[in-house]
Amino acid sequence: INGELRTQYGLPDDIEGVVITDVDPSGNAAEKGLKPGDVILEVDQDPIATPDEVAKRITQSKEEGYRVVTLLVLRDGDPSWVALRLEE
Repeated sequence: INGELRTQYGLPDDIEGVVITDVDPSGNAAEKGLKPGDVILEVDQDPIATPDEVAKRITQSKEEGYRVVTLLVLRDGDPSWVALRLEE
């Protein structure tokens, strides 16, 4: 999370994770209610800090045969778990 994104989405300085900046309106993430400004804090209970880490965890889960990953998402200061179906 860089300074520009913190300002744009009103994120506190102490939040670490990955800011969602775009969501495919026809995709599973939109269906689950994810939106720009949400911050992904964890993927399958592993803390993440970069978009590459998110992609790596999702790819790893697919390769291991998982059909769903769980994301800990922060929205407006409130954390919640989102189960995201993996696309084939």
